[in-house]
Formats: sequence, structure tokens, C-alpha cells
Amino acid sequence: MTLLLILSVSLFACGTPDDEEPTNSRSNLGWVTSQIDPAFKVNGIACNDNTIIAVSNGGRVAISTNRGSNWRAVATNSSRNLNDIARCGSHFMAVGDDQTILWSIDNGSRWTPVPQNHEINGIQYVIQGVNFQSIACNGSKFVTAGQTTLPDNNTNYDNITAVSETNGASWRTYEIKNILGSSSLAIPYLFYGDGYFYLATDEDSMGYSTDGMSWDTPSRTGNRIFNPTGLTSGGIDDNGTTRTIRMMSQNARFDNNTITLDDDFDEGRLFVSYDDIEEWGEEFLPTPGGVYGVAFGRDKFIAVSQDKVYSADNFTDNITHWVEDNAPRLGDSRITTVTSCSDTFWVGTDRGQIFSARY
Repeated sequence: MTLLLILSVSLFACGTPDDEEPTNSRSNLGWVTSQIDPAFKVNGIACNDNTIIAVSNGGRVAISTNRGSNWRAVATNSSRNLNDIARCGSHFMAVGDDQTILWSIDNGSRWTPVPQNHEINGIQYVIQGVNFQSIACNGSKFVTAGQTTLPDNNTNYDNITAVSETNGASWRTYEIKNILGSSSLAIPYLFYGDGYFYLATDEDSMGYSTDGMSWDTPSRTGNRIFNPTGLTSGGIDDNGTTRTIRMMSQNARFDNNTITLDDDFDEGRLFVSYDDIEEWGEEFLPTPGGVYGVAFGRDKFIAVSQDKVYSADNFTDNITHWVEDNAPRLGDSRITTVTSCSDTFWVGTDRGQIFSARY
């Protein structure tokens, strides 16, 4: 089995031109389009069978109970931006700005704020000033990450992970200086796959952990990582050989000691690990541009740019062979998130569109 981990972020728009037909050089996943609300920026998506939940800015949550055909708004009593959502069993957890953590045990119909008491070195503290950007679950515990000032450090920001093994009822907070040093870099993305939690900062640091508490950092080949936007992993049968592939994407370029976040200068670059978690190399999408997200489902990976979707199910000689997919055209929208759950790829945009393709 080959497992792929990809890091990415993006925006998406819709509309399919009548004069564009599929070609043999493209894949065709068969996308279906639905609409939440043009003012609903889709920041994260999670699933439980036919129930699909999307989160947005301003504490907004939308739910579909028929696999995205129709959506309804749900009150959360929060006005904070919700940046991500994850599911463990029957529990959904959404995280956001100003240490916001919301909890639902009824498929998203009702949301309860989680008390902000976190245990640090056996002492209970109220964590303040942290923006949780993403959350992941390994089936038994939630892990989220962010930046705050811990009680023993009143001047500098500390990178932390918050771990809950009680379905969000209580949390333990861990400082992660061992992979980030004294850096105050933000942690924009956290992901779980192939038995590991992965995190990446916005400047050349990444780590992996089996428990979300103790972290190691791999060696890497290739260029430096900046502004990571997505992570994914998957198991692939490569011509009868079981392999593990991990991929991470970014929307920046590091050249001559200069960081460039302009899409016009980005190379469509991914960082890829084949089998050995310690070794990472570079790969590129067919068309230059920022890579805004990645996902895996049933022997297939997808990656998204601002206005395109790419798919890959062919891996030879440690190279991922990407082709452009006949996804809906975007107009003025941009992709904000991509995920895989309930046997479906889900792509969300900054104008409330949801694109789904079953695999």
C-alpha cells in the first residue's frame, strides 16, 4: 500500500462551459455542484455517512443530510471564525479564532462551547489569545494546534498542541519547541493519516507524532517549505507493491533567500514522501500556480489550485503522475478547502459552493 500526505489551501468557483468537452488527457471524476450561501466561505468540511457539515467565518455552520443536495444553517451562538472541523465517532469538533472550540454529539444540529480550561504540567489554566487553525482525529482523540502565550512566558508566543481523549470534554496542552525551537511561527495545518499526526508551520518546519504530544521532525530533500496549505496521505498498490505515500502542498516559493506568495511565481509544488517518513522530495503539478489543497480516496489523490483540480492514480519510479480533471469551472470563486470523507471528494469555495465527486 502507498500512502500520500499532501498540504494545501485554496479557493474555488463554479460553472461548466458548454463548449468544453472531456479529453483523453484529462480525468473525469464526475463532479456535482451545490450551493450553501454566497456569503458562506467554506473553511472546513467533515462527514458522517450522509451528513455533511461545513464551517465558515462568524461562527456559521451549514449541514446537509442528503450528501450535499440541500443545506441548512445551524446556530452555534458564536461569532468567531471557525477554521476547521473534524469527527471522532459520533462527535464533531469545530475550532476557530480566540480559542474557540465547539462540540456537537448530534450530527451538528446543536453546538456547545468547550470550556477553556487546559491542563499544563498538571495545572489547570485558561488558554487565551490562541487561534486554532485546524483539528484532526485518529479515531480516539482530537488534536488541534495554535499559538498562544503560556503562563510561564508573558512576552513571546508559544506553539502548542491541545489534545483531548475525552471527546472534547477536557484538554491537555503541550508546547512543541522540540521541532520549532524558540520560533513563534504560526501552525496553519494539522492532519492525521497512516498512523501519524502531521503539522507544518508557515516557515520551513514540520513534524509528525503518534499521540499529538511528542513530536519528531523528518529530514527532507529538495527546497524549503513555506505557507503550507494542505496535507493528506493514502495507501497505494503500485504494480502489485504495497506502498505508503505522503504529500504536502504549499502556496509560496523560496528563491535566493526571498519568500514569494504571489501565485504568478509559484511552481505548483508539492512535497512528497514515498514509504520512508524521514525522506521528502519535490514534485510539480502540470500547470504552474499555487497549490491550495490535497486529498486522498480509494487509490486516488486530488490536488487543487485556484481554478483547477488535478488527480493522480499512477505512481511509478517515485513520481506521481498528475492530470487535470474536468471539474466545474469557477468564475469569480476560489477554492478554500478540499477533503475526503464518506467515499467522496469535497471541494469548498469562498462563495459557498460545494463540489463533490464520489470515488
